[in-house]
This record gives sequence, structure tokens and C-alpha cells, in this order.
Amino acid sequence: MILVTGATGTTGRATVNALVAQGAPVRAFVRRPDAALPDGVERAVGSFEEPTALAAALAGVERAYLVTIPAPGMRDQEAAFLKAAADAGVRHVVRLSVLEADAAAPAHLTAREHAAGEQALRDSGIAWTMLRANAFAQNLLMQASAIADHGIYASPLTASAAVSLVDADDIGSVAAATLTQSGHEGRAYSLTGPQALNDDDVVACLSDVLGRPITRVVPSREEAASGLRATGLPEFLVDQIKSLWTYFESGQAAPLHGDILQVTGRPANSLRDVIERHRDVFSG
Repeated sequence: MILVTGATGTTGRATVNALVAQGAPVRAFVRRPDAALPDGVERAVGSFEEPTALAAALAGVERAYLVTIPAPGMRDQEAAFLKAAADAGVRHVVRLSVLEADAAAPAHLTAREHAAGEQALRDSGIAWTMLRANAFAQNLLMQASAIADHGIYASPLTASAAVSLVDADDIGSVAAATLTQSGHEGRAYSLTGPQALNDDDVVACLSDVLGRPITRVVPSREEAASGLRATGLPEFLVDQIKSLWTYFESGQAAPLHGDILQVTGRPANSLRDVIERHRDVFSG
């Protein structure tokens, strides 16, 4: 049995789908009893803060996909999960992490939090695999309404901020492979897309795929941060995003890695692939 945490999130859902496609036995750990899941997937309801629910979710599990959000309390949640996993006899945990988490001095706040999480997993005594992912191409979906309704894409970044955006479905495919195949224990994979694109490239790709002009709006960073707060995003996440903007501007998010091809046997999907897959959403 394979447990997937964050099973209704961006990479958790992709991992569940990839495992189901392989015919692997999957249990999803979800917070809501009405969470939509594919047919045949077991449902375990609860949270990392509920020891009884966590123990029940991990009962009989051999491998697990661990997703945590760099937020206040994350380290306590991860410690609770790893203790429960060890008590349940889980043999292998695949952890979603980020690029730069292995750096001597991680370049942004999110990487610093994930560096601590990686160390906790290494210290747990459970076999591990780290999936160090770049920014998700699916983050574009957060602006889908503005793109569909007004033909506008907003970003405070300059042309120097090129990022090798990764398709979350590729992350799910890598996670499924590492959860069902041997030989990935003790390995860390850097997951990126096949191109480093700045926001002018993103807008050009959107315009080309959608067949209509998309205009880029360039707010200041403070205006963009205020917009994030207006959506109800908590301040700690706003701080992390601002830290990521600085990281992207440094060019450190531009490198390309071939680990998706190495693990799955096929090249990483492009941003165009992702936009075409979600064309209906971007078109309203």
C-alpha cells in the first residue's frame, strides 16, 4: 500500500493519478471526507495534527509520498508524520522538496524550510527520496480568470528572471516511479522543465497557444504583494513569494536538469504542453 499525503493538491493529485494508471494500491490522506478521488483509491481522513487518524492512515503502508507546506508548525507536522511512519513500519518516504534545499546557504525562505524538512527525513531512519522541484508551470492557473476575461497576465519580474518551470504532472510521474520501483532510495532528483522562460516568454506562449494577444501588466513588487494579501494569502506566504521573486531575479532558477527523463524515460513537458492541456481554463 502507498499513502499519498496532500492527495488533492497540485502534485499529490498528479501522483495519485500516476499510481492509479500503473494499477498500484493507493490510499489518499485527505482533510475532507468528501474530497474527490479517482475510483479505487482508498480514503483516509485526518491531518498531521491528529495522531489517531495519522496512525490509521499509515496502517499497512510500505511507502509514502510526503507533502508539507512551509508554514508555521510545518516542522512539528513533519515530525509527527515521520514518527507515525516509523511506528507503522513504513519502509520508504518520497518527499516533495524544492531546488536549492541542498545548498549550503539556501537562496530563499522556502528552500530554507525544506532544507530542515529534508534533514528531518534523513534523521528518521526511514529510506528516503527527495524530489527537488522548481516552480510549477501550473502556478499560471492562479491567473486564469484574468487571462480568460481580460487578456492580462500580471508579474513584477524583469526579463532577467528566467525560470525552468516544471509541469506538476511530471512531478507526479517521477513520484509514482520512485514509489513503485527500487533503486531510488537515498537519491535526490532535481525536477525542472525543458526551457528557462521569463515572463515575456510566458506571455508569448500564452498568446500563441490561445490564438489571441495576452498583455503583460508589470506592477511593482509592493503592489503585487498587496494584491496577494487582498486575496487572503497569509503574510508568511507573501514573504515566501517575495523571497522567491528575488531568487528568480538572480537567475538561479534557470538551470535545466534531466532527472525527469532519467527517472521516467521521457522528456519533461514544456510550458506549451501545460497551457494546451488547460486551454479551456485559460479561455474561460
